[in-house]
Amino acid sequence: MVKIGTVLEKDLSNLKNMFTNFLRIAIRQFSSNKIYSLINVFGLSLGLGCFILLALFVNRETNFDEFHANKDDIYQLYLADSSLVNGPFSYASEAPMGPAIMEEVPEVSKFVRFGGGPNLTIVTDDKSFKLDGLYFTDASAFEMFDIEIIAGEAPRNTFNKSDLLLAETEALRLYGDVNDAIGKTIKADDLDELQVIGVYKDMPGNSHLEFNSLVSFDLVKDLIFYGAPFAIDIDPMNWGELSSFTTFVMLDGERDIDLLSQKTQKVFEPHVGQKEVEYVRLDDIYLYEGYKGFFKSAGDRKELNLFISVGMVLLLIAIVNYMNLSTARFSKRAKEVGVRKTIGGHRNQLIFQFLVESITITFFAMIIGVVFAEIAMPYFNEYTGKLIDVNFGSIQTYFFLVGTVLLIGTISGIYPAFYLSRFSAKQSLTQSNGGKDKSVFRKVLVGVQFAICLSLMSATYILYSQYQYMNNLDLGITTDQVMVVELKGDQLSKSVKSIKTEIAKSPNIEFIKAANVSPISGGTVNLNITVDKEKVNSSLMIVESGLMDLLEVKIADGKLFSDLPESERKKTVLVNEAFVRQMKIDDPLGKTVLGNNKVVGVVKDFIYQSAKEEIRPVVITQTSDANSYLYIKVSNNIKKGLADIEKVLVSFDSEYLFDYQFLDDVFADKYEDEKRLGEVFGLFSVLTIFIAGLGILGLSIYIAESRVKEIGIRKVLGAKIGQVVWLLNSGITVLVLLVALLVIPVVFHFTSGWLEDFAFRIDLSPVHFILPLLTLLAVLWSILLYQAYKSAKANPVNALRAE
Repeated sequence: MVKIGTVLEKDLSNLKNMFTNFLRIAIRQFSSNKIYSLINVFGLSLGLGCFILLALFVNRETNFDEFHANKDDIYQLYLADSSLVNGPFSYASEAPMGPAIMEEVPEVSKFVRFGGGPNLTIVTDDKSFKLDGLYFTDASAFEMFDIEIIAGEAPRNTFNKSDLLLAETEALRLYGDVNDAIGKTIKADDLDELQVIGVYKDMPGNSHLEFNSLVSFDLVKDLIFYGAPFAIDIDPMNWGELSSFTTFVMLDGERDIDLLSQKTQKVFEPHVGQKEVEYVRLDDIYLYEGYKGFFKSAGDRKELNLFISVGMVLLLIAIVNYMNLSTARFSKRAKEVGVRKTIGGHRNQLIFQFLVESITITFFAMIIGVVFAEIAMPYFNEYTGKLIDVNFGSIQTYFFLVGTVLLIGTISGIYPAFYLSRFSAKQSLTQSNGGKDKSVFRKVLVGVQFAICLSLMSATYILYSQYQYMNNLDLGITTDQVMVVELKGDQLSKSVKSIKTEIAKSPNIEFIKAANVSPISGGTVNLNITVDKEKVNSSLMIVESGLMDLLEVKIADGKLFSDLPESERKKTVLVNEAFVRQMKIDDPLGKTVLGNNKVVGVVKDFIYQSAKEEIRPVVITQTSDANSYLYIKVSNNIKKGLADIEKVLVSFDSEYLFDYQFLDDVFADKYEDEKRLGEVFGLFSVLTIFIAGLGILGLSIYIAESRVKEIGIRKVLGAKIGQVVWLLNSGITVLVLLVALLVIPVVFHFTSGWLEDFAFRIDLSPVHFILPLLTLLAVLWSILLYQAYKSAKANPVNALRAE
């Protein structure tokens, strides 16, 4: 046993000495080849830094709702009209659906419904506040989801209509202390008094569920049409009346989701006709394409896959650089390999040595890459709108970093290690270059780099063009110098008429009108509206009669509210052309909707939500009591006009913080995702080109060094500088053009598919591909030109005298 232990100890000592020796050789190689080492380290560090950022982003986006104890058993209901081919699934469900599933589908043990409430102006402790983020739900929400009560209690079995629960931050905002909030009463116009019975901890950042306050679902009828200027004869608790809720179910025991969907479809069919049903598990909702952000902004699986691809591409470019430069420099290390083999070195030892060099380079690159990631993280968070960071206190972080170093170091060095060690001692000592196969492999690697760069550049240009197109699209309404002011606080809401009168006195104000519900401002109510027994799901706008004139909406048929005498404006509505098309009405004028409200006009379609979506049906009703938003057209001196508006608002509410948005900015915000995606994509394109450029720079130096005698001979025989420059660079230029022939059709295919998601989109043209190609060639030549010109200007005597 002692002998075996001694032998094992000796083997371990030998292995340690060998590894130390290889590490020493690796460091010596770095110091003697500084340019190539710096190019490799810097290129890899940029690639690894970006990879770390994107890995953190992907980890965040794919771990939503994982903390719920019942996540494996909770599913959200999605519906689609089965009469439509590939019709979109939507979370919008009807109130009776949850109880019906619970009663008739044995696999379902619980259900929960959520509905979004209005922004209420409330009074509590004799102070006025704006209460937003309000949702109504069932008592079972506190049993299904991990909602942690930190003060008071949750509803048990029943959720009384007078009960209110607040999120921790909301309770602190209203009362300063979570315990002080319990038992407090809240009053709002036209609603019964509410009492705070509990405070729950804010939902974590990785939860798609997000609400500031919760009330009973029994309040749905009071809240869903809150602020409407007339009675709407719709009971949301009935079948076929309203699809504005989202429904979750909890399953018990074994389940077959496809069979469950079929059973649910049969339950719904007598009430809503042919509806396709799909169930989505809780931890899949955030990235599900039908989610659309009922609570918080939805994740985007396409964007996520894109970021994963970009991260892998950046890393691939850096790895390719290392492999390219390592194999290109074979002639420099061939004699070293030959000598080592001559004195008894085995191929396995050489492979191990080259892998140690690669892993060592990757280790240094990882250190710099982490620094890059930390520096870039705030900017990355700002671009993506997400919050990510490196948790240096977690052992998993270090396992990830070490594992990445070993994996990337091995992948980067595996081909050079096997390639450089494969030749015999005689071949290594006698051949001056790596042979034809090496040159072909290098061309393939360089071609891959160019393909990636050209793809990213073309995609970035197309992204930017689509964003610019949407931003400059004719909306069908005027947005120039029109601003929206949200009236927050009871004092402002109750004084709208006086506020308008005072603001209108300013010589810098051309128009001022109010609205209660307006999709243009971000608020929206969707209704199932019946005309001649046909139903259509429509948006609702509740506005003052002159708002359509302020926005310069065009009339297609009939009249605007302002064209009617004051006495005839009651019980009248406008509809848009999309409403008429979907209802398939030949003559909509005079038809009644929403009870006894008569259609008096059809307005031309205007984009009121986003250019990403088809223009939906909308019903516009007028009121003289609108008090949620002010639409103001500023003329003459905009700065003075803003000051006049703020002065009036503050005079009515001294604590009011002036908050406004110009309509141009409102619509620009709707395309923020595309803008941000284009910026991030453009940034990574620049990084990709930069990393690839480092490799091309190193390769150009190698090519110039390896062909120095050929250049000298050509110059002696009369070659001009321009001919020598073209000789050195023509091969890479031709390679780029060949790569473009392969890449452009692929990019066209994928970007065409991406553009199909937009209702209003650009048409792809040759310019979208030729301009990035010319830009890539210009960048490439700017990198190659200096080294080529330097070689071409060199005295041929210096290159040939050694011969």
